[in-house]
Amino acid sequence: MIAMAKTKAAFFDVDGTLTRGFYIIDFPEYLVKKKCFHPPAMKRIRSLLYQYRKNKEKNYGKFATKIVNAIAGGFEGFKERRVRRLGGRYNEEHQEKLFGFSKKLLGLFRKEKFILMAISGSPEEVISPFCKKMGIRNFAATSFVAKNGVYTGEVKQNCAVFETKSNVLKELVRKHDIDLTQSAGFGDTEQDAAILNQAGIPFAVSPNAELTRIAKKENWPIIRDDGNAIETVKKRLKQKTFL
Repeated sequence: MIAMAKTKAAFFDVDGTLTRGFYIIDFPEYLVKKKCFHPPAMKRIRSLLYQYRKNKEKNYGKFATKIVNAIAGGFEGFKERRVRRLGGRYNEEHQEKLFGFSKKLLGLFRKEKFILMAISGSPEEVISPFCKKMGIRNFAATSFVAKNGVYTGEVKQNCAVFETKSNVLKELVRKHDIDLTQSAGFGDTEQDAAILNQAGIPFAVSPNAELTRIAKKENWPIIRDDGNAIETVKKRLKQKTFL
């Protein structure tokens, strides 16, 4: 009896991997302007970002966790339905955030029958419409508790950190019967190593300092938005006889 071939998947982070900048920062900024996010929480987020960029907080995981907690506080008391509606509108108004290679990259894997998947630390309210727009049917993102349609100020799932990304990956692999040795992974920070460590074809995308160190140690290809990304990916895939 011939065994059925397992599924191939391409796993993507979103912020800094498929898009420029950080939805995890930019979306709250947008919500403040729409009077749907508490300004003191946004002030806290800006302060955390400043500290991270000045290397006062060198651990991205700790930084991301503090950001997610601040977002939860910023959502508190607002209606979930309105935030989700604004998440869709934000995506319509900010399509320029895509890297130049993003659509072609997704198209390449779609053509070769890979399931496209995203695991993002940004709020699900903005990632869901992004994934729908990009044709990514399977995704996981940071989520927040809402009761009776109103946010409580609590975090439900923090997908910005290594441990959660790793657990989400395991669940997606189980659910879709994915062969990780035949799958690809893309990320830009060391938290994405949860995916890249297990994917047969890992790529570091414009990586931060720590992921750059890991990528060089592990001999992972590094791609940037410099016009060579697609050819670099194709070359690597051919080496693995995917194409």
